[in-house]
Amino acid sequence: MARKLVKSEVIEIVIPKGSTGSKIQLPDIPNLRNVHLINIETYYQESMPKSPVSSNNVIPFALARVIFLTLQSYNGKNFMWQRWLISFVNAFNGGLIFSWFPIMFVGQKVNFPKSYIEIMDITQISATEDQALLLDITYSETAAKEAKDKESNFSNQS
Repeated sequence: MARKLVKSEVIEIVIPKGSTGSKIQLPDIPNLRNVHLINIETYYQESMPKSPVSSNNVIPFALARVIFLTLQSYNGKNFMWQRWLISFVNAFNGGLIFSWFPIMFVGQKVNFPKSYIEIMDITQISATEDQALLLDITYSETAAKEAKDKESNFSNQS
């Protein structure tokens, strides 16, 4: 039986200090172009104080609870619209009871630069420092990339 190679990457969405905008686009992450989405997890300051990407302070729970995530595919259609960010908090990092069951995707390809977060209460945004919203993206590669990765071993390194 063939097994999928599963990979993970933490991405950061910077919420600029004093921001008055409620909609922020996700960054373009070259490693995540054309990958198949499996899962998303997020964190807040009480469980992960600093971003491993930039060392910015991670958003507090008060801000996380007023953020919603929309994901768009490459065909220009939203396949997830305004999903509450808190639903991506895993139970083991302080999640709420319903997050014991992670949201699983079926391999959709996300157009990250066309996807975005919406902040429903901008008064929760810090006036003094940029903050980090972290998304831990679990994914699998395209079949061609995965086949190439499976060829690598101790004797055959890239």
